[in-house]
Amino acid sequence: MIFQKYSGIIGIFSILLILYLFSNNKKIINYKTIVFGLLFQFLIGIFILEVPLGKYIFHVIAKGVTTILEISRAGGNFVFGFLNNQDLLYKEFGKGNEFIFAFQIVPTIIFICALVSLLYYFGILQNIIKLFAWVFNKFMGVSGAEALANTSVAIVGQVESAIVIQPYLPRLTRSELLTIMTGGMACISGSLMAIYSSLGIKTEYLLAASFMAIPGSFVTSKLLYPEDKKPVTENTINIDYDPKEKSLIEAILDGATNGAKISIGIIAMLIAFISLVALVDKILINLNHDLSLKTILGFIFTPLIQLLGVPKEEVSIVAQLFGTKISLNEFIAYLDLSKFISLGKLSEKSIAIATFILCGFANFGSIAIQVGGLAQMAPERKSDLASLGMKALVCGTLTSCISGCIAGFLV
Repeated sequence: MIFQKYSGIIGIFSILLILYLFSNNKKIINYKTIVFGLLFQFLIGIFILEVPLGKYIFHVIAKGVTTILEISRAGGNFVFGFLNNQDLLYKEFGKGNEFIFAFQIVPTIIFICALVSLLYYFGILQNIIKLFAWVFNKFMGVSGAEALANTSVAIVGQVESAIVIQPYLPRLTRSELLTIMTGGMACISGSLMAIYSSLGIKTEYLLAASFMAIPGSFVTSKLLYPEDKKPVTENTINIDYDPKEKSLIEAILDGATNGAKISIGIIAMLIAFISLVALVDKILINLNHDLSLKTILGFIFTPLIQLLGVPKEEVSIVAQLFGTKISLNEFIAYLDLSKFISLGKLSEKSIAIATFILCGFANFGSIAIQVGGLAQMAPERKSDLASLGMKALVCGTLTSCISGCIAGFLV
């Protein structure tokens, strides 16, 4: 029992050791960045999960997210009627038939995107991002561009966050590029956070995981690829991002339109990936009745999950969820996690660790998304971005794992 509680600490040191051994240049590692990054990760986790004031603040934030979700249903109810009413569907059709993704999640995505666009239009989000970026720049010694981009991810997403530093993208060092790509892999956007909350995932865990991933992404990327040049924005925190919309109505319309595009993309992705997984499982079952893609992935990732502090009897389930997230995406993994939670198959400790390690865009598909998206903003860096894609996936994944270790130790 004692080993299980402290195995997460062993997990953290194991992850750091792996990154150190494969480091691009061990001699120039900036240990100030590593130490302060880990310290910030721990302090954020402790503040949110253990300190009464932190618990209260993030409980209030979580209630705010819940309120936003409830508000988003107003538009959904008007457009989709009873198909957006879970209580009515449950009453009429019974348990398991009350949730229709396309009708109940799409309104949330559209509303959140419109709200984010609104906050950007008034300059509110820029100031919040700038404050956090200043802290990471001063205490951790990372460049202003890295600090700004990685702080933005938790709000706007993995590619959109680079817009705030687009003028600097062509001049970033390879180390900076990896750090920004890692930040994109290690966080989830605010809109998706709201969606996962609606699936029954604990909002406080999602908030903690996203905030902890910001300093954590500096730790993993700067261990694997230390800065070997002088960044252009070494001591600069500037946001060269002005909303293109000329009016409040235009900002809302643009946000809603982007939300609709994202919704269609998510629906298409879910149909394609879930169906492809079913196809693979059908083939595997014909070979062996007990074989499936999830069982294979669970077996592969079991050693890593054991290091995170997951109870022994629940390791295989969490390993399968983790494998689903890496090979497919976190959306499908969270859908599976919500099912396990409703069935009562996971303890609170395992739920916490699973929530943290799934909280990020780190999957194979995101390599293409990041390389393609960032290359559109800086075409001359396309080859650098492509060569760093797999490294970013590894760093983003291990960033979430470190946060999971901390969560397992605290819960």
